[in-house]
Amino acid sequence: MQTLALLPITEVEIQLAQEVLEGNAYILAKGAAFAILVAHQQVNGSASALESLQSDPDFGSSAIRVLHSKQGSNNQ
Repeated sequence: MQTLALLPITEVEIQLAQEVLEGNAYILAKGAAFAILVAHQQVNGSASALESLQSDPDFGSSAIRVLHSKQGSNNQ
């Protein structure tokens, strides 16, 4: 499922990934949606979607880690 992260992604797919993560989808589908957000952080909406996941019980710590690693790379 994480192969989806390798496909070309636009803001539309980022929004869909966020909706999957916020919904009641099966955890593997949510994992694939999260992988899309991480792999395509340069697409508009991805960073805000990751920020909104910071308190998520399943993906919160991973979202925080991704956001912090991106901030670290921006400061170099």
